[in-house]
Amino acid sequence: WSNSIVRLPSLEVHLGLRAVRELDLGYNGLLIESAEVLSSFLESKECRLERLNLAHNHLGKLAVEKLAVGLSKNHSLRFLNLRGNRMYDRGAIAIAEALCDEKHRKRLVELDVALNFINVGGARAMYRMLTICPSIYRLDLGFNKTLEAIHILPAIRDQCEVNLQINQKFSFCMCLYKRKVSSYRLF
Repeated sequence: WSNSIVRLPSLEVHLGLRAVRELDLGYNGLLIESAEVLSSFLESKECRLERLNLAHNHLGKLAVEKLAVGLSKNHSLRFLNLRGNRMYDRGAIAIAEALCDEKHRKRLVELDVALNFINVGGARAMYRMLTICPSIYRLDLGFNKTLEAIHILPAIRDQCEVNLQINQKFSFCMCLYKRKVSSYRLF
């Protein structure tokens, strides 16, 4: 699961990364400096990365915000796994805004932000992202405890289905809503 990488060396040392299409750094306990290095790599024109797995690194909201800077300028990424990184609303909003940047057309189709302590503000940002970015047809918001009982989940599910029809792909939007919907209103 982990090879205990906590710091990524400068990407200038790894010019071979230009050819990398898939990078799995899950379960490594990456530090904020690593998020900065990844961000600079993602925003470089040489980046051809299509899959990035950063699951369960506990990056935190500041590192996720730094990563979002690179995501806003990236054109190649199709699958992003940020599950279990303690991003909270602040990180979720940064990611959603980065992926909606109109100046840079995105190819992202799947985003996993489960287990991140995302609340109503982050859920709203994710919904806005889905309405602006029709390429995204799979969004996993599972196990964000406060989301289980709010009205946004059916809207997110429906928007994923609309995006799915636009993209004519076969997938699904996975949102967790086990409990009865409460009286929270988002809109």
